[in-house]
Amino acid sequence: AGVEPLVPLARKAGIELTVEMPEDLPLVTGDVGRLARVVMNLVGNALKFTPGGGQVRVSARADRQGNGIVVSVADTGLGIPKEHQQRIFDKFAIARERQTGARTSTGLGLTYAKMVVEMHRGSIWVESEPGRGATFAFALPGALGEQRQ
Repeated sequence: AGVEPLVPLARKAGIELTVEMPEDLPLVTGDVGRLARVVMNLVGNALKFTPGGGQVRVSARADRQGNGIVVSVADTGLGIPKEHQQRIFDKFAIARERQTGARTSTGLGLTYAKMVVEMHRGSIWVESEPGRGATFAFALPGALGEQRQ
């Protein structure tokens, strides 16, 4: 899954990092390096906003049609207020965490993730509630659905 470099960081922060990747996932085509960076960005953010003792889970599954994949990164961190979720993928989006008043910046990592996923004809989204963590997920179409030339 490409998250191996983040394992020591998770361990040092006291966060349980798990990866669930079935071996029988459908094939997708794309730029492996860029897609790995998307996953790294999502996991890095999850680790950043998850307190010690929390969990971050990276998983993948076949999509509903069975020919593409859905990759998700779920955490038990701070969560994201609904009013910030629409613009969380915008360049330099800044969210204000209500409970602490601390400013947190998404910088360019989520903007990059959206750009790469959409470049691969996929979609990306977030599901979250403050205090209940966040799940960032992206879907990519399967290689079998492509037009061969």
